[in-house]
Amino acid sequence: MDFRFAIDPFELHDGLEIGILSKRTSKAARPTSGTQSYDLSTCHFAYHHPVRARRIILTIGYEGATIESFLETVASAGITEVIDVRQFPISRKRGFSKKALASALETVGASYRHLVGLGSPKTIRDELRQRGDWPAFARQYLQHLRAAQADLTEIANRSSSGKAAILCFEADFHVCHRSIIANELLEQHLVDEVVHLRPSEGHETFRRADAAD
Repeated sequence: MDFRFAIDPFELHDGLEIGILSKRTSKAARPTSGTQSYDLSTCHFAYHHPVRARRIILTIGYEGATIESFLETVASAGITEVIDVRQFPISRKRGFSKKALASALETVGASYRHLVGLGSPKTIRDELRQRGDWPAFARQYLQHLRAAQADLTEIANRSSSGKAAILCFEADFHVCHRSIIANELLEQHLVDEVVHLRPSEGHETFRRADAAD
C-alpha cells in the first residue's frame, strides 16, 4: 500500500523546524509552491532546534563608589538596565536614591527598575546586624524569595540581552542578598550565567553546571 502525506516541509511546529530530506538525493525537498505530497518510503524528517540566546544577568553594588564612578562602571560594562533590589531605594550617598539614580542612569543610556518584592525584609536585616549570622539570614531570605517568583521571572525575562544588572548596596556580593537572588535564578534554570561586577577586584562569573557553552 502506498502511504503518502502532505506537510509544509519548513513549518515551525512547537518550536521545531521540520524539514523533509530525500534519502536518494540528501537534499531538502522544497516544493515550488503550495503543499506537496511525499512518499514515506523515500523520505525522513530532519528536526532543527533553534539556538536560544544565553541568558546572562549581572550584579553590582555601589558601596565605596561615587555616582560618577558608578556610572563609569555601568557604561564600561555595557549595562542598559539597572534592577534595584533594595527594599527602600533611598541612600545617604549622593545620587543613589531612586529618582536621582534613575535620572543619572539615563545619562549613560541605561534604564532603572525597582523590584520591591526582592528587597530584604527589615526584620531579618535587623537580626543580621545584631547577630552577624549570615547563614541564618540566607535561610530566612530564601524563604521570602520563594514567595516572589513573579519578580524572579521578570529578571529572567530581562536577562536575554546580557545587559541587565541587579543592584544593591554592598560591594562584596558574598554578604549581599543579591547573591541569593542570583543563586536562585541559576538553581531554577531561569538564567544560564551570573556575572558579579567588582570594579576594584575583578569580576566573578558563575554558570549552571549543565548550561551549554
